[in-house]
Parts: sequence; structure tokens; C-alpha cells
Amino acid sequence: MIAGYGNGFNSPSFTNDKLWINERNSNNFLSVNLIGTSSNRSAVGTVIELHGAWGTMIREVRAGESYGVSNSLSQIFGLGVHYTIQSLIIKWPSGVVSTYTDIDANQLLTISESGCHPINIILSTNGNTTL
Repeated sequence: MIAGYGNGFNSPSFTNDKLWINERNSNNFLSVNLIGTSSNRSAVGTVIELHGAWGTMIREVRAGESYGVSNSLSQIFGLGVHYTIQSLIIKWPSGVVSTYTDIDANQLLTISESGCHPINIILSTNGNTTL
């Protein structure tokens, strides 16, 4: 991550910019990136629950908190020493709930919204029909 330091939005400062390097440790993680189809494409408002031996962790996909501030749309869960997620539950704004079980740690998942969405289909026939 690079941090640029300034005095306001348009004024540079005499503080040098800094490059922060996160050196990996032995802890495990899961990163979840969502793509909405019925809900908004960025999946803003979606709630993710992660269940495992540690208990339950919850994240909500948010778009921003204040002026000039934005959150990552990817949700990252720190798992510590745990290598398996018992269940991942995604509650989409559309009302669809997606559930996945027995997920391995240390991966970046991209999950698209799915589910049954009713479509009005009208069938018509012409002549004798056998169904």
C-alpha cells in the first residue's frame, strides 16, 4: 500500500510518501469478491457470514462511508490457524441466499449471484400437440 501525505486535497506537504509492505505470516485467510446479477452489480448491501471452529464472522459490502472515502468491495476474513470454513452464507439484497460448505482457506473467491428468478413465459401451440 502506498500512502501519500499532503496538506489538504491540492497542497503537497514536506512529509515523504511511504510504501507499506505487508509481509505474510502463517495465518490463513479467505477473500470473497461478489458480482450481483439481480441485485446491483457491485453487490453493495450484501451480507456475508463465515462459520467455522472460531464461531461466526460477518461482513457487509459497502460502497463508501463519507466524502472521499471508499471501501474495497472484496471482503477479507482472517482465519488465524484454521484451514477450513464450515459454511459461507451470502445474503444478497435481492433476497437470494447462497450457501457453500467445506471451503478451503487461503483463496480468493469470486461468486456471482444466482437463484431462481421467475419469468413469465406464455406457451402456445398450433395444431395437435402431445406433451
